[in-house]
Amino acid sequence: MNHKLSKFLGRISSAYSPPSPLASTSPRCYASSSSPSKMSTSPRLALGGVSVAGGLYALYNFWPTQSQSSQIVQMNPDSEPIPHILPEAPPYNDKCIKIRYPEDKTKLKLTLYQYTTCPFCCKVRAFLDYFGISYDIVEVNSVFRKEIKWSPNYKKVPILVVKTPQGDFLQLNDSTMIISALMTYLKEPSKNLKDIVECYPQVTNTDPSSGKSTIEIRNKYFIMHQNDSVNDKNLKEELKWRKWVDSVFVHRISPNVYRSLSESIEAFHWFDTAGNWKNVFNTFERQVVIYLGASVMWILGKVLKKRHGLPDDVREAIYHEVNNYLSHVKKKGGSFGGGEVPDLADISFYGTLNSFEGCAAFQDVLSHTELRQWFTKMKWAVSSRAGGSSI
Repeated sequence: MNHKLSKFLGRISSAYSPPSPLASTSPRCYASSSSPSKMSTSPRLALGGVSVAGGLYALYNFWPTQSQSSQIVQMNPDSEPIPHILPEAPPYNDKCIKIRYPEDKTKLKLTLYQYTTCPFCCKVRAFLDYFGISYDIVEVNSVFRKEIKWSPNYKKVPILVVKTPQGDFLQLNDSTMIISALMTYLKEPSKNLKDIVECYPQVTNTDPSSGKSTIEIRNKYFIMHQNDSVNDKNLKEELKWRKWVDSVFVHRISPNVYRSLSESIEAFHWFDTAGNWKNVFNTFERQVVIYLGASVMWILGKVLKKRHGLPDDVREAIYHEVNNYLSHVKKKGGSFGGGEVPDLADISFYGTLNSFEGCAAFQDVLSHTELRQWFTKMKWAVSSRAGGSSI
């Protein structure tokens, strides 16, 4: 490690007091057998990721842009969609973690490229665990990103690589699209997943004023199932709340997790434990991610607080939104937003919450809202793979 970086990390570290007990009470441990996965979920940043650490430029490039469209959009015939099909499988990562569920009958081989503590990655893991779908995990270093070097045009996470029964290798980008495409496949198992993902075209848009290009994934909130009506009230509500998770709630996470420098460093130490970084990254990489990442995210949390118009007491903003969702659950008259069983909005909300479960902000949410009962029921549903019986 060079002298200047060592000196910088030393200054940050000296400002940090040892983590409180809560930082070690709920670390996510990876399961490698058929037992319920305990790594259920953990954070990146609002609008793209709670644990992206490395520098403001890198962080900005990781923020996924969530579409606000509520309509099924037809692809512009003048735009050229980005192909989902990979010419070959990405290089094998010998540090990948294998999650196996014996009841999985999808015949898909999934590899999830992720940050453990990323709310969008946590959404995908919660979905896979709930439905008992086996998968491998490759932890991506949020600074160096060498694990996704094979993906030249897309550097955000999550990325899901799928080997289909037909032998195709597909690259699925964006947590919402991944969930929608896999949910469609679960409802239509006779269909080729390659054909399903073509319903979610990736189109590059360029801002004429800035020249910056972004990738838009069309139709990503929709399940392409012939028996589902776009006028179905329950489906409309599910879609509404899935969008709320991506476009509203996630923006409350970073300003709360990184409210102070000490909370930010404490959070990154929890991320280190939850993500098992000591067995994934070398010492230099870990120190950069923990201390440089924590300091950058502390600053960025302030930027996001201002951008999204949050009050000075950012805890009030997250309490308000949690209560907003709980009011929705209460109106449905069951245990979940989906009624007696979780729907995709429940799974998405649960995933983002799990992303900061080991942080002080989460403990404060439990203390100041009535979230605990819903969260406990969701944790049981996900860890017991309750959704597997419905497919």
